[in-house]
Amino acid sequence: MFRLRDSAYYWLAPIILILTCSILIFLIVYFIDYNINQPSLSWVDNFLAGDRNTYRYTLTSSAQSVAATLGIMIAIVLLIVQLTSNRYTPKVIDLFITHRINIIIISSFAITIIITLWTAHSINENFLPRFGAFLSLGMMTFCYCAIIPYFLYLFNLLKPVNIIEHIRQEAIILIKSIHEKPDMERKIKHTINHYLEQLSDIALSAVQIVDSEIAHRCVWALQSIIDTYIKEKEKYNKTWYSVDESHLTGSPKHIIEEIVLREAWVEYRALRHMRQIYALACGKISDLTSQLAQTHRAIGLVALETKDFNIIDLIIKSYNSLIRTSIALNDGRACNDTLYQYRLLAERILEIYPTISKKIANHFIYYSNLFVGDEKGHNFSSAIYDLRKLTEKSFKIKASNYQEFLDDFLKFQYQLDYIKYPKFCNTLWKSYIILASFYLFWQDRDSAWKIFGHLKRVPWKHLLDIKMEIAETMEPHFWEITDRIINYDYIPQEQKEKLNEFFDWFLAEIKK
Repeated sequence: MFRLRDSAYYWLAPIILILTCSILIFLIVYFIDYNINQPSLSWVDNFLAGDRNTYRYTLTSSAQSVAATLGIMIAIVLLIVQLTSNRYTPKVIDLFITHRINIIIISSFAITIIITLWTAHSINENFLPRFGAFLSLGMMTFCYCAIIPYFLYLFNLLKPVNIIEHIRQEAIILIKSIHEKPDMERKIKHTINHYLEQLSDIALSAVQIVDSEIAHRCVWALQSIIDTYIKEKEKYNKTWYSVDESHLTGSPKHIIEEIVLREAWVEYRALRHMRQIYALACGKISDLTSQLAQTHRAIGLVALETKDFNIIDLIIKSYNSLIRTSIALNDGRACNDTLYQYRLLAERILEIYPTISKKIANHFIYYSNLFVGDEKGHNFSSAIYDLRKLTEKSFKIKASNYQEFLDDFLKFQYQLDYIKYPKFCNTLWKSYIILASFYLFWQDRDSAWKIFGHLKRVPWKHLLDIKMEIAETMEPHFWEITDRIINYDYIPQEQKEKLNEFFDWFLAEIKK
């Protein structure tokens, strides 16, 4: 949409329309006056005729009117730019100043004034610059015809959505040309950094005034830029990844050295901006925190596709930072949504690099410990559910370390005190029982038996109550609108039938 409005048609159509209407009205009025006065000269000669005083007066008046119009126009434009910059980001002023259309229009007015005045000055008793005079009038006409499309263009340009799209497109064009301009690497680095800061500033301002649409657009633009950048990285020279404090302001020296070593300064910069947006959005725009979590997963998938392990590791660290931020700000929903996207990324990584996915599972165990004692317990249930799904996924794809997923998951129960946290223990045991029915359904009795061995210490009554709760859960979807949608306790009927087989082992143990 933005490029369409930047096209020649967008400008030519109104200019031609205004010019045509002006000429037609002038010709109609001129011929009416011509027929009334009936001069001796033909209508063309009469139009071109004129004394020196008339030409001089017309040109000076034209220059004055164009100058006055330019002054009024600049005042209006600056007011519009100032209002937009105050609402979103002062960097809008930079965008306005450097944009070629603004330079062309203002320059056209200035050139018209200069040429008109110099042409008027050249008139004397022996010289009448007719061609120069009509050229000046033609340029004045163009300037006035361009005012309306210029203001329409300006209003369109300064819409936050189009500012974001302009920055995104310019950044992507620049990213794709980096390998072609090795001698301009330093300037391009600062420009890319500048674009990321602009998008971050607009997003932060939008969150503060709860402008959800603009904030979402900024996050999407950041994702689009980083996705393109990761795909283009293989074309860059090694010197591109060498940066200093001016590119990573606020980062300690050892962090900068590590980022340079990992060739990840652009991604690091973008993810850091996203964490700032995430922190501000917590408790304000829940959909935005969810989108940021999804954006991390999308970038992680691109890095996975290009086998960029440094970026995968950076995404994992950034996910952990998001979760810790949501915990610190007590935003349970943001934490829940982030855990969900984190787990989906881990499942995808599990298909290719199971060792990395196992590290993520360890992080989920760590977070589960943090959630113990939370009065609501939602995040604990989510983390346990995600651990179970990762364990199931590792078995389904026959990952080389799928037994490690199960063993570490089962060991977690020994870190909980049942007397102090009975609700959390019940949640964990329920997940174990569902996992056992999963293994039995897939005819892996050894894994189900291992779970049985870890649950033998649990009071029989508690296990029966848990079995009843699972059996009575018939609705697969949760009764609220959430990113996850599903009901954690639901399992298909054919899997429920395996519960009896699993509990028969307990009965046999009791009879002993």
